[in-house]
Amino acid sequence: MKNSNRILFFTVLLFAITAGATAQQRELLKGKVITDSVSVSYLTVQNLTTGRATVTDAEAVFTISAHAGDTLFFSGMPIRDLKLVLKKADFKEALFVVRADVNVIMLDEVVVHNLTGNLAVDSKRSNIAVYKPEFDTRQINKDIISGGGAANGSMNFIAIYKMVAKNKSKIPDTKPYVSDKPFTVKVRELYEDEFFVKTLKIEKEDIPIFLQYCAPQGSDWLLNPKNELQLITYLTDKSSAFLKEKTFRQD
Repeated sequence: MKNSNRILFFTVLLFAITAGATAQQRELLKGKVITDSVSVSYLTVQNLTTGRATVTDAEAVFTISAHAGDTLFFSGMPIRDLKLVLKKADFKEALFVVRADVNVIMLDEVVVHNLTGNLAVDSKRSNIAVYKPEFDTRQINKDIISGGGAANGSMNFIAIYKMVAKNKSKIPDTKPYVSDKPFTVKVRELYEDEFFVKTLKIEKEDIPIFLQYCAPQGSDWLLNPKNELQLITYLTDKSSAFLKEKTFRQD
């Protein structure tokens, strides 16, 4: 009788552990980010609970592993940073829609004096300063995709990442960042397979080889969360070189 009770006890315990583990299993959540005024694309979506991240495609669609209770963090141009705690109902939708707010910058009020009301006269009397944009628009526009993409107004957003990274790199970082893990391990943890396969065009089985290929010396600064734009730009450049070398070896 005692043995029967023990068997029953361990059976119930094993069932509880299995049920708990099953409840914690994550599934792929497919979603889309939208705003009320502008279309968005190539945003970063990070699961803060697991530390994994991915990048949306040109239509702002993403896929990430998660379950109810996980916190997703959305960031990128031109939305405001958004944190969202997932619910069970979110996984029942065929496409989980996330509504984000556009990051609008409010400028200080400007008071102009001594105007006559005559536009022709006032425009000549006003001192007009020529505004020099932070980014070279000609440099960005040269990367507009030709063909069907240009007809739809598509743009090479990796080029914009590079322009942003270039300007951010002008700000010196006085506190060196030290990663707790090697470059290959950290990058593999940061991004889902979809980022490597769909965005960088790296085959899934080649991901470990690719990470070894692009692991630089003294790369801790690239792993700093503040330098994510530079990291994405670096991985994009290395993926192009990696694919060219792979094609050359196969030929």
